[in-house]
Amino acid sequence: MKSQESLRRALDLSLAIYRVTDRLPAGEVLITQLRGIANEIVRDLTGGDFSCARKKIDIILNYFKIAQGQSWVKNINWLILAGEYQLLIRDLLLEEITSKAGGPEEQNEAEEEVGIMSHNKERAKKAIKPISEKKAVLLSRQEKLLETVRNNSQIKMSGLVTLLENVTSERTIRNDLKELLKLKLIKKDGKNKSVKYSVV
Repeated sequence: MKSQESLRRALDLSLAIYRVTDRLPAGEVLITQLRGIANEIVRDLTGGDFSCARKKIDIILNYFKIAQGQSWVKNINWLILAGEYQLLIRDLLLEEITSKAGGPEEQNEAEEEVGIMSHNKERAKKAIKPISEKKAVLLSRQEKLLETVRNNSQIKMSGLVTLLENVTSERTIRNDLKELLKLKLIKKDGKNKSVKYSVV
């Protein structure tokens, strides 16, 4: 059952890659590479070869980094795809470990090993939505915020307020930061006033 969900997610991601790469310049080599590897991941999952699929996901994540260095499409597209593929890797690891585990006790240990506590299973399932259900397009101010965080590697809230004072209010920045954290596009380190934001 779980492997069917992973396969469906891989199919959705493959379709998303086709849509994004449609906007790349004609003849660009990355188009065929990205589409090819996305299709291979689907093929591996169809055949139950989780280990091979995971290796190919690592490759596609590196392709996304190359694509981010270009200005073909907005970087948010690559970041969202990368986040979804990272969730797929986690699910594949969980499947591989739990398939080797015997009874419920070993399965719970396996889930803890990849970061899902047994009492949080339902919450974890709800938290992961297919890419089609996710908010795939950010508002222009959120893109500006994401770009500001990216350009300043680690930045505090006070720095963001100063840099974006002509764009939006502090309250809106806080709300947008929560949204970007929820989408796993940025991360935060530290506590209270020493919190610094950086891209994932």
